Formats: sequence, structure tokens, C-alpha cells
Amino acid sequence: MSNNLNLSQVAAAQNQKEVTINDQAGQLDAALTEVLTIEVDNSNAYVLAADQFRRSFFIMVTEGSPAPTAAIVVQVPAIRRGLFKLLNLTAQIVTIEVSGQSETAPQIPPGENRMLSCDGADVRAAGTGAPDLGGASIGALLDVDIAGIAAGQQLTWNGTALVPVTEPFDVGVHLPDLSTAGALLAEIVLARPVDFPAGFSGSTGYARIVATGETVLDVQKNGSNIGTVAFAAASSTPVFALASPTSFAAGDRLGIVNEDPADATLAGVSLTFAGTRGS
Repeated sequence: MSNNLNLSQVAAAQNQKEVTINDQAGQLDAALTEVLTIEVDNSNAYVLAADQFRRSFFIMVTEGSPAPTAAIVVQVPAIRRGLFKLLNLTAQIVTIEVSGQSETAPQIPPGENRMLSCDGADVRAAGTGAPDLGGASIGALLDVDIAGIAAGQQLTWNGTALVPVTEPFDVGVHLPDLSTAGALLAEIVLARPVDFPAGFSGSTGYARIVATGETVLDVQKNGSNIGTVAFAAASSTPVFALASPTSFAAGDRLGIVNEDPADATLAGVSLTFAGTRGS
């Protein structure tokens, strides 16, 4: 039977066993809940005594006088502790370790805290087989793949890992009447940045009433033509054209302008421009 916490033990044929049992309960309670505040001065180091380590769950590292001037090393005894927590309330990085430990010791940045464990030889960040992940990239996690990640992307689950994707942002418009030649049929003011790929790739549309002859609608950015949406005669689906990728900033206007002269029949047109969230 282990006694890593060095708890009081009831002896054989002991009188007043309740005293020892109550002491033991208090020692267990301390190991699970007690707060130990340590002050570190400009020696930049602190060595915990065995009872301090055994009888405290929260270890709060604070600045003494004179204040520490460099990274702080907190050394704990070679005692097993399943879980304990260190809170760094100083302006310096705190490293916590067993003297001579073989693994890289966890580092806790100023103002942060870590859940830790100690097997009597090494202190580790709790729940990991590696040293502290607190200051590492999210990509260090086994089920996160951030290879090639770019600004504005988000992580999504692909069934195996979290991978970066660009957030889609589609812009839809319905044009019920296209009878007025050269008219501005619709104009949308964008509330956030949007990027459209060359050719308006991925965009789609539908005409409830097809055109008599080929009809080309102009697509505008802030009043200037940038692309087209073309319906062939008797076709309900359009062909989109955009010479190169085009970005719209928040407040830019996406407009649709009718052909001049207007087609005699084309009507009930719905268009969805496939874009992605800009940065």
C-alpha cells in the first residue's frame, strides 16, 4: 500500500484512533483543497518542502521583495502527486520541476495557471504525455491539422481531424422583372468583406421564364463592370464570368445591370454568387 501523501496512520491497538483518523482526513483535505502562497524574490527560485508539496493543491507564486528579475524556477521534492495546480501571479515565466528531471519542465507564463502532475521524477502538464502545451500552437494537438492555414480561416471537423477551411459567404439576389433596358436591377451593399473567385466559380442561377435570345447581365462593383451573367436563348441556367478574383470590402456595392435592349421574355431570375469571407 502506498502512502505518497505521508498520511497519519492508525497503529495496532492504538487508543483514541479517532484522533489519528481525523488528522488523516485533514491531511487529505489539504492535499485536495489547500492554497499555498509562496513569495519569490530576486533569487528567482523557490524550493518547496515535502510537507508544502503534499499538503497543498493550489500553489500560488507571488512576487516577494525585492521582486524576481528573471524566469523563476520552482523546485518540488521527488514525491508523487496525482494532480496539483500552479498559478503564476508574477511578471516572470515560472518553470516547475523536480531537481534533475529528465523531461522538459512545464513553463507557466505570467498571469496564467496550469494543472500539473508529478510521478516523483518529472513534473508534467496534466493529461499530456509531453511537457507543457500551454504556450504551444493549437496545431500541437494530435487531432488538429493547421498545415497551410491562412488568415480568416476557421477549423472544421473532417471526420478525422480539425482542418482549416475558408468560411463561405454567398450573396443571393432575385430579379423578378427584367423588362427595362439598361436598368440597375439590383444593388446590394455588403456588410462585411467578401472574396469572389475568378469566373465566379461555384455560383449558380435560375430563370423561371427563359430568354428569347441570348441575354448578358453586367455585374458591377461600386458602379463599374467587373463580370457578367449570361443566359443563352431558351436556357434557364446562366454562365458566370469574372476575369480575375475580386474582393469586396465592407460597404462596397454589388450591382446587376440589365442588357440594352432588354430581352422580351427573361424574368424571375435568381442568382447566388459564391464567395468566401474576406479578411
